[in-house]
Amino acid sequence: MHKKSHIDKLSMRLQVCIAVEKTAAEIYKSLANFFPDEQAFFMQLCHEEEDHAAILSMSKLYKMLSRLPENIVPDSMQDISEALSLGNEIRGRLATLDISLKEALGLAYRLEKSVAEEHLQSVLEEETDSETIEKLKRLRAESVSHAERILNLMQSKGFCN
Repeated sequence: MHKKSHIDKLSMRLQVCIAVEKTAAEIYKSLANFFPDEQAFFMQLCHEEEDHAAILSMSKLYKMLSRLPENIVPDSMQDISEALSLGNEIRGRLATLDISLKEALGLAYRLEKSVAEEHLQSVLEEETDSETIEKLKRLRAESVSHAERILNLMQSKGFCN
């Protein structure tokens, strides 16, 4: 029963992480429509977030879940839920149809930095022979890249001090 409980809890947390990835993809797609000059940038992020959601969805298969350590996602649903809440806040902000590129990039950067990054970083920096963990390490590397790419665009537009 203990193993099933571990898998049920992990599955629930992964489901919220998948929702965060899908929300981020939706946000980037909206931003691509809002800012035609940056459409290629935001659509690339959108497609990568969709890929992240697909990878995490595959991880939910029982065989893969049973191979994941319980600490792969935060124990607290609060950390994951906060990222989802931020995503929903950003969607609400976009619904007003009144947002500057500077504000949009700032919100996107916050979203990329909010998804339990510190937790995943520590777990995914550990040495492992697990193919599943290696796939998740690639997912993590892409997420860091998103934050860095957003920050680089913000700097190129003069939005950072």
